[in-house]
Amino acid sequence: MKLLKNSHQNGRNSWQKLFPVQRFVEKFAHFVVICCVVSAQIHIDLFCGFVERRIRPFLLRFDQKMGHLVEFTHLMPEKNLAKGNECPQQVTSPQFVRAPFCKVWLVGVKLKIGNEMGNWEMEKHLNGQFSNEFDAKIYTEYDNTVLRGWYQNIKLTSKVIPNRTELSEWKLDIPK
Repeated sequence: MKLLKNSHQNGRNSWQKLFPVQRFVEKFAHFVVICCVVSAQIHIDLFCGFVERRIRPFLLRFDQKMGHLVEFTHLMPEKNLAKGNECPQQVTSPQFVRAPFCKVWLVGVKLKIGNEMGNWEMEKHLNGQFSNEFDAKIYTEYDNTVLRGWYQNIKLTSKVIPNRTELSEWKLDIPK
């Protein structure tokens, strides 16, 4: 019995050596942080849920459109990286009278090797793509289909993080 137990444990160790587990943030050098910022808890489900359902289809189109720069993007499987639904200071603004609620997603970006853009140019270009093609369009779609002219204090912000070391400044709740 003991021999069988030891062989099972050895088998598990050999599989872990063959397929080492790597943290999501170690797989990528570049990231996009997507922040859904709302003034009331109820909008975490309403607006942020609306945003969440559109992330993967957008990333598929983004990968195709940006194929000259981006090899692929991958959404981190964890649902919400905001600690206690608190917003990172990088996305808070004076438009929110009281402390807003946030839902945060992290997207890993694998760039193609040999692209001619520098880090700053690449960051500016990708920020523009996310701002115009994701943030603005999703907000407009939500405003037209759900809010229909009613005012709600909500905001959607995407920000490119050009290197892994800057990720710690966002104080996200990333699993170890």
